[in-house]
Amino acid sequence: MLIFQNSPTHQGAFRDARIHLQLFREADEAYLERTVVLPSYGRLTIDLEADQAWAEFLQGQSGWVTAKADNPYVIGWYFDFGTTGAVAGDHSF
Repeated sequence: MLIFQNSPTHQGAFRDARIHLQLFREADEAYLERTVVLPSYGRLTIDLEADQAWAEFLQGQSGWVTAKADNPYVIGWYFDFGTTGAVAGDHSF
């Protein structure tokens, strides 16, 4: 699961964030692209169980995402929920 949020830290920063995402897969050099616009304090959640296009593209294998935003207040996280109940996660850099 991927989560991106547009979180301005001061009043003068309230503006939309345009985020260009690229999803790469382990199997080859192919990738999918998606561009989204988040309002201030808007959030995007990408869950492979709900996003058929990304799930089919990854074919059950690992992948990674790059995100390029035109707003410095975009933050992101990923979470991996294991079948045994374990949860892994990290934040964007």
